[in-house]
Amino acid sequence: MRKIIASLVAVLALVATVFVMAPSASALNLAACTGSTTTSYSPALTNILQSTTATGTDSASVCVVPTNLALTSFTGPFTGTQDLSCTSILTPGSGTETLYWNNSQVSQWSWTNDFQNVNGIETGTATGPITSGPLAGSTLTQVIALTPNALANCATTGVASVTGSSTWVFT
Repeated sequence: MRKIIASLVAVLALVATVFVMAPSASALNLAACTGSTTTSYSPALTNILQSTTATGTDSASVCVVPTNLALTSFTGPFTGTQDLSCTSILTPGSGTETLYWNNSQVSQWSWTNDFQNVNGIETGTATGPITSGPLAGSTLTQVIALTPNALANCATTGVASVTGSSTWVFT
């Protein structure tokens, strides 16, 4: 009888732990945003590796930040020059980005990224810490889904720009 009671207590403790932990895990999401990412390349990307300047903007048009209702959107312009081709833009990278919030506050983000082809859609994930400004100390994860066939012109006219939907989650 004692073994049965001990077993029941252990099972109840495990179930209680799962239910207690689940709400706190979801509470770790400090903010979530949706929007788009656009990147332009000069010269246009081709299948040949060449020095290329990439310029673009992350535009989070809708943000929900329960701890700071004044933060409702941000833009994150970026630029950089490196050797790129249609295949090399899908390799891992790293960098920093400044997020300009709608209420004139500024956050700094230090990220690393990686791309994968998921059912014909180039999908990138960038993640890293917010090092200053609103939500400092949190980790930001961005998922970018480029429009289908974004790189279709690599072998002909080249790819001058790509765009896609993005989501951002701060934890």
